Amino acid sequence: MKAENKHPFEILGPLRMLEGLESLGFFPDGRMLALNSFENRVYLFWLDEPWVDEDGEEISGAVFRIDKDQPEKAERKDHGAQKDIRKFTDAWFHSGAEDRNGMPYLSRNALIDYFVTNQGKTTSTAKTYAQESKKGRLIYNLLEANIIRAHEEGWVVSENETASTLMVLRGKR
Repeated sequence: MKAENKHPFEILGPLRMLEGLESLGFFPDGRMLALNSFENRVYLFWLDEPWVDEDGEEISGAVFRIDKDQPEKAERKDHGAQKDIRKFTDAWFHSGAEDRNGMPYLSRNALIDYFVTNQGKTTSTAKTYAQESKKGRLIYNLLEANIIRAHEEGWVVSENETASTLMVLRGKR
């Protein structure tokens, strides 16, 4: 579809963070929570043993950051995507908030059903919103912004921040 312009924080996914903690001698107990952040990858980990500094004081958190000598931040293509993300999110919750391998999943049929039952659209109009090739429509826009990708009979939210946010919100419901 298009070349990937990865932001430097893309490398700081959960696995990379676990590897970093383990390389410093800290061994999380397996629990992890992705926290909401607009620019960074922020995760909360629980440790088996208390984490103490050189003075024996317990430490409750740490910040990992990438060196400041990095290329200019790539411009996000999602300037108008927030409205589409909200529609997709509403449809996802309406359909039961399914996931595939920890990523929010919405089937094409569930999206169409949402537009017909909740948005008052006709079936043919709802199908147009669900077409990947219809420029300016919901699914096309989210694919172009790299928020979602095709999966099975629908789409998964593949953009880390959005996916993490939705999974946290699902846990609160």
